[in-house]
Amino acid sequence: MPKFLFRLEPVLGFREQVEQSASQRLAAAQKEYDLWVEARTETRRRLEAIMEPVPEKGMASVDVAGGLHRMLFQQFLTNRMETQLENMVKAGRQMEECRNDLVEARRERLVLEKLKEKKYFEYLSGVAAAEQKLSDDLAQRKKIKV
Repeated sequence: MPKFLFRLEPVLGFREQVEQSASQRLAAAQKEYDLWVEARTETRRRLEAIMEPVPEKGMASVDVAGGLHRMLFQQFLTNRMETQLENMVKAGRQMEECRNDLVEARRERLVLEKLKEKKYFEYLSGVAAAEQKLSDDLAQRKKIKV
């Protein structure tokens, strides 16, 4: 009997490449999301640090320019956090899309692998049937000779 040949092997190889590519895109999207989360956490930490009350030293220590600078920096950090949140949400959506693509690619590859496995078992049963037929023919010939 001829060697087992799965005719859709090139398609299966392509599906594996698609799955690997989707996995790499998911890893990149996860990394980008993590970077935005880390940047937002750092900005939040800086904002909390600037929001701490300044110890009062009396009227002589009132610094209008410093207070204005502090207020503007707080506003800058608040705006930056909003922008980072928007980017983090976009990265999260992108990551979810990549995850869905990976799941779909894996599902398509598994369908082909199950088909290959089914065809292989059909091949094995065909080989077993051919061997059984050959064995029966040999037994029949021996019986006829005797």
